[in-house]
Amino acid sequence: MKKQFLRVFPSVLLLLVTGYHLEAKTQFGDVLNNTKAKKSKAVLITQKPIIDSAFDFVAADSVIFSDNFTGSTSKNWKSNGLGKIITLPGIDGKWLMLQNFCSYKLVNPRSLPAKFTIEFDIVASADKTEDLSPVTFGFAKDNSVSQYVPDAYNAGSINAVSVRYSNGDEINIASSATNFDASTKLDLVSYANQIMHVSIAVDGDRMRVYLDKTKVANELLFNKNRVKYFFLSAPIKSDNKAKAVVSNFKIATYKSQSK
Repeated sequence: MKKQFLRVFPSVLLLLVTGYHLEAKTQFGDVLNNTKAKKSKAVLITQKPIIDSAFDFVAADSVIFSDNFTGSTSKNWKSNGLGKIITLPGIDGKWLMLQNFCSYKLVNPRSLPAKFTIEFDIVASADKTEDLSPVTFGFAKDNSVSQYVPDAYNAGSINAVSVRYSNGDEINIASSATNFDASTKLDLVSYANQIMHVSIAVDGDRMRVYLDKTKVANELLFNKNRVKYFFLSAPIKSDNKAKAVVSNFKIATYKSQSK
């Protein structure tokens, strides 16, 4: 009897330890697993986007919303976490510090027409950009912030642009609406503590994205998605006190187009 117990006991102990490990999964792990699963089903196109080098962005002529975060709190934005207004050494203005693993959307979003532009600035405040996981922005089907929006495939997202700081030179553009997913290269190492200006031009289903003067996307990233809400997602994690901050946000439409 004693010998049988000694033979069986290690197996029982292994099962108990394994069960405890499975129960200890965090939301972080669940998000990563869901992302991989949904992405593998959705992605049909994986080639690098073909982008011409010309900087042809022209901002729309009628500003309908702007936020320079001049107050002490971010009253225009909501999140599944916190948002702190800070200043940065050597850089003018006030900035919204994005809390890790949080997504941000407008409290009172304006109805967006078929053609509009969005601009804002991002700073990777860090000793090196490798200390930050991706900053992601794009459009979702709803304005809920009950979940973190990690990519184009989860939490109601339509499309997403992922600035993958930790990879050093990768920008990923994806759309669950059109089954597009591709990456292009851009030097991100040099953006530590430097302003990156983001320009987005939407024209129907087509979306063009510029990081400073570089066009990183010119693709069909919508599929007749009449309703769309802008989102901005912080890095999932950061090291060595690195943080991502944003400011100078602006949405503009065209006076000539009907709303």
